[in-house]
Amino acid sequence: MKRINILLYLGLGLIFANISCSDDRVKELTELTTDRYFSPSGVSARIVNQTGVQLTWKKNAEAKGYTIELFANGELNFEGSPVKIIEEITNDQIPYTIIGLDGATNYSARIKAVGTEVADSKWSTITFKTNEEQIMKPVSPEGIQATSVLLNWTAGEEATAIAINPGNIVHPVTPQEIAAGEATVTGLVGETTYTATLLKGNKIRGSATFTTLIDLGDAVVVQPTDDLVAVIGTAKAGDVLALMPGTYSLTADVLIDKAISIKGAKPADRPLVKSAYFNLDKGASLSLKDLILDGENKSGGNCVITLQAGAFGSIRLEDSKLMNYPKGIIYGNFDASVESVSMSNNIFDNIVGNGNEFIDFRKAIARIFEFTNNTVSNAVLNREFIRMDAGGSTAYPAITSIIKVNNNTFYNVIQDATKRFFYVRLAKNEITFSKNLIVKSLAMTANQSATNLVELKSNNYFDAVNFYNSSASGVKNDVSANGYTLLDPGFKDAPKGDFTLTNQTLKDNGIGDPRWGQ
Repeated sequence: MKRINILLYLGLGLIFANISCSDDRVKELTELTTDRYFSPSGVSARIVNQTGVQLTWKKNAEAKGYTIELFANGELNFEGSPVKIIEEITNDQIPYTIIGLDGATNYSARIKAVGTEVADSKWSTITFKTNEEQIMKPVSPEGIQATSVLLNWTAGEEATAIAINPGNIVHPVTPQEIAAGEATVTGLVGETTYTATLLKGNKIRGSATFTTLIDLGDAVVVQPTDDLVAVIGTAKAGDVLALMPGTYSLTADVLIDKAISIKGAKPADRPLVKSAYFNLDKGASLSLKDLILDGENKSGGNCVITLQAGAFGSIRLEDSKLMNYPKGIIYGNFDASVESVSMSNNIFDNIVGNGNEFIDFRKAIARIFEFTNNTVSNAVLNREFIRMDAGGSTAYPAITSIIKVNNNTFYNVIQDATKRFFYVRLAKNEITFSKNLIVKSLAMTANQSATNLVELKSNNYFDAVNFYNSSASGVKNDVSANGYTLLDPGFKDAPKGDFTLTNQTLKDNGIGDPRWGQ
């Protein structure tokens, strides 16, 4: 017994001794001192406003401040003199934004913590590349003519030339144009989409895209006093009808049985076409551009475009506003194939979806369907957005439908959690859905086994939880690996149709219809 007690006391003594030693080691660890600060960690860079960068790193409460040095290379080469040095940055200034850098330039940055009682830290490094500089302003519709354009940029900013393509047109910039920040370029061709690039030597300072007006010498000019239905009926294949500003009221649906274009002659003063409903037949093609189409919620009214049976060319809808349609935009309930459907730079509002989806192909199919840079509000609250049934594949089994829905803004579209944004049951389809802004919707992304979502990327959902978190049977949710965000866009006045973004991150990342992020 005595031996056992002795062993017990010895064991307890060792335990207390170990605890005491452990306390000493803990104390030593918490009081660890170094002869310099630790290097900033968690360094990241995000481009803002095209030519600025926001640098972020973990704060060090002990640091007196920080120093950043920038070098104009993307190779972590810090030889020579930096192009920019910023000193005395405080913890309260993290993340730190640097503006006024050169556009389309690779940079290497290094950051160190600065101390007083100990040495500065070693440098932490990162590389980034700015976007192209953008000092050009959007081209005003009033400045666009059939053969010329007025271009504007920030007055006083240096430039040497403006290059316009296609056509390889070079306009040397004069001192007077620099002072005014504007120049008129001539020698253009009507109804052509151009890109103008402002240059300073070989350096790009900005760019702008515009489309010249119809050359009325080559078009059929239509006045509001003309019978538009009759003019369309007598038009020849290939004709372009240029509608002058004013109001056109249609009393019957319009038959389109040839390839024609109907366009506003002056985009800055678009014509209003009331009760505009089009029936396409006999392999027609149709282009609608720079128009305001008002369905007037016509009793018994159909979709904007209805397809009959047959093989059709292209359907284009551009730079227009469509509103107050009781059903949807395009409907195909007969065996019909369309080479391409393109809808871009439009505003859609109050598209009710009474018995139809927004896009509704029951037996029709499009080889290419593109929906880009549009804004859709208050639409198909109890219907699907894009419906493409298996009937299209039954009639045209060889066609793979390529569907692209990119850079659009959707507000108050679908308020039924059982409805799908993509209700696609074609045997062969490939769907891309990227950089869209969806706000106030109960829709799910998709839930059909045939719906082939080949790319979902960088969408933003706000008050639209079912796009990424629906529990519906067979649902195909967006996932975090696709880079979706949940940011409040801060629309300027959504109920009044003003979807201007106030969220800088969404603007910087180019999310939604570009018109609202400028």
